[in-house]
Amino acid sequence: EFGEPTAFNISPENPAVYYELPLSAGSNVNVSVDSEGALDTVLQVLYADGSEFAYDDDGGSGLDAELNNLVFTTDGTYLLVVSSFLTDGSGNGTVTVIENPVKSLDEGDVNITLSDKAYTDLAVFEAEEGDVITLNLEKLSGSVEDLYVYATVDGMQVMYYTTMGIPDNLPLMFVMPMSGEVVVTFEEFGYGGGISFNVTLEKE
Repeated sequence: EFGEPTAFNISPENPAVYYELPLSAGSNVNVSVDSEGALDTVLQVLYADGSEFAYDDDGGSGLDAELNNLVFTTDGTYLLVVSSFLTDGSGNGTVTVIENPVKSLDEGDVNITLSDKAYTDLAVFEAEEGDVITLNLEKLSGSVEDLYVYATVDGMQVMYYTTMGIPDNLPLMFVMPMSGEVVVTFEEFGYGGGISFNVTLEKE
């Protein structure tokens, strides 16, 4: 269950454990492992076809794995895999998946904070075909080497923008080609020190 630690056991005979993650577009989750030092754990999130969505080895405490701010732009049942980095690893632990609150621009301004441990975040809103959308990004602190912003509806990309760094104020405008829930994803690339900015929505 989301939010509840789930116990697992890993051994050479049982080298990995698998969990289904039914998630909807706009979901944002954190995944953490706690083996209390018994294991060097590895986390993977896979698409339904088995291709890799996310991976971590030692992002958590000690040698445990951790994934933060995993954002999903399409509905689906994903696969969470917990394993040991060492082929002969053996021990017990718990894995916890937490769903972060969805940031809705329909409810007002949202704050986006990106860092080397959480380099992706998202916000959602509803729009109609033909709406003229303006996303206003106001930098609060920090900097990035590269910032990618893209919007999708039902997995189809309807806007894409990239910039080296970010000015103090950055308006992004596009016209909706279709109606539906828009998922706006913000990604930091490069070696920036992290950034925080406020996002507001205008629709015409």
